[in-house]
Amino acid sequence: MNLRAFASRALRRSGGVTFPRKHAQPFDVNLPAPPRDRREFIWELLRPHLTAYDTPLAREDSRPGAVVAARVGDLEALRRGLVRAAEVRNDLEVHLLREHRILKTVPLRALEPGDLDSAHWLRIGTPHEISHYRIAADGYLTMLLVDWDSERCRMLALHSRAERVDWTELFLGEEPADTVRIGRTRVNTPIDVVYTWVDSADARWRADHERHSRSHVAHNHSADNEERYVDRDELRYSLRSVWMFMPFVRHIYIVTADQRPTWLADHPQISMISHREIFPDGGVLPTFNSHAIEACLHRIDGLSEDFVYFNDDVFLGREVTESDFFTIAGQAKVRLSPSAYIYRGEPVPSAIPTDWAGHNSVSLIERDFGLTIDRRLQHVPLPLKVSVLAEIEQKYETEVSRTRAARFRSTTDLAIPSMFGQYYAIATHRGVEWPHSADDYVYVNTGRSASARQYSAIMARRPKFFCLNVTRYDEIALEEQVRQVGSFLREVYPVPAPWELT
Repeated sequence: MNLRAFASRALRRSGGVTFPRKHAQPFDVNLPAPPRDRREFIWELLRPHLTAYDTPLAREDSRPGAVVAARVGDLEALRRGLVRAAEVRNDLEVHLLREHRILKTVPLRALEPGDLDSAHWLRIGTPHEISHYRIAADGYLTMLLVDWDSERCRMLALHSRAERVDWTELFLGEEPADTVRIGRTRVNTPIDVVYTWVDSADARWRADHERHSRSHVAHNHSADNEERYVDRDELRYSLRSVWMFMPFVRHIYIVTADQRPTWLADHPQISMISHREIFPDGGVLPTFNSHAIEACLHRIDGLSEDFVYFNDDVFLGREVTESDFFTIAGQAKVRLSPSAYIYRGEPVPSAIPTDWAGHNSVSLIERDFGLTIDRRLQHVPLPLKVSVLAEIEQKYETEVSRTRAARFRSTTDLAIPSMFGQYYAIATHRGVEWPHSADDYVYVNTGRSASARQYSAIMARRPKFFCLNVTRYDEIALEEQVRQVGSFLREVYPVPAPWELT
């Protein structure tokens, strides 16, 4: 039974949602897959037809897919230009919105005089989809309607919750002195992405692992078990999610033990980083401890001050912006889990490695800052700052060195990017606790029988972030987990990224 049938049957029993249907029309290969590029495609299609009717337009900035604005006084000319554009692509439609409520959805070719009068803003695009992944509104060009406000003497968007409300500068050529751009991070601040990855099928890696594990006695089975290293091709699809939904990323670094995915081509946006390049003491290599590797990430040469760390089992489900990771002031947004807690007191010696890493992290924070933190983080992309991690390396030299020297996960480890570094950022006011939203995140334990229902929830809800985590649970056999995860990811991300070999 394939994954979709398996999930749908389970959901029918539970009364839950099912996988969304494909759109009736076939996918048009001429349409870009990433939402930002699709919005830019729509803009380039519309622009000549709108300018033919002398419709004054303004764009928020020069980024591909950026918001466009038109004046209320030019609605009829705007309508005619849109209808004319529909002659080129008759699948285009427009959503007429007032604040966040859709008043009406109209085929662009059928837009009638007066249809635009009650709208505050428009979304223009095509409902074409790819497989069972729904591009939805992410791929629609946003067009704000703006008007002169005589009381404020400003050209303002009718949609008061728009990311940019004041368009006076762009329409009248003057910059208001007190303009505040809500929801934007700093302009031109680069943000890179870092992955850690291991190919456990590599013969040299397996030989090194077997040689060193003979003399290692794990304090807990999960400190060095098969599930820790199994490769389900998640990196390929996690990278596809970054390509699709994280258009502002400057560069991607993949940290490995001198390995390289067989499907990864040379590409100017991706660099492979060897452990040898970032470990200050090469004598501790090879290492099979992700905590040790993560303790060196900030030592990547050329890495941006602000970066986002991905495990390869973490994915994006819809388009995100810089402001999903950093505040305007540059603070990292720390997403503490509402349900995953850290035990009070020292764990038992045989506790799982993350229990020990959590205990070690919160103990240091309480000792040095008097803060009591009892929550782990959600398994989401983690915003980090190089300067904060470098400060931790200097201030906690003993703890960091001990973590790097542990070839396998140990009871003395610090999980720096995923725990201690985030808590330390909060304690030093360079990170801020960010509220949890139910629609932002789905966590799937792929070894639990409930995973089928959660796969369907991801398809239906399109959360910003989701994690497909393999753990010690074996309600589903490991081989079957691999098959189900692969089937699911191929459905969600069917379009190869530009760095994949054909």
